[in-house]
Amino acid sequence: MEIINYERWDICSAACELGKQEQMPVYRFVKNALIRKYGEAFYETLDATAQHLKNTAP
Repeated sequence: MEIINYERWDICSAACELGKQEQMPVYRFVKNALIRKYGEAFYETLDATAQHLKNTAP
């Protein structure tokens, strides 16, 4: 099993602020890296899952 974690670093605060303004989640910001590492099918599943969770959250 492999787990992907997100860690908040001060050096990334400007990118995080821009992402918040653009309403872009981190996984979309790093889309190309995720596809290189895990493949297009993984990314499409990740995106579909995130959209489903966003649309069904209370």
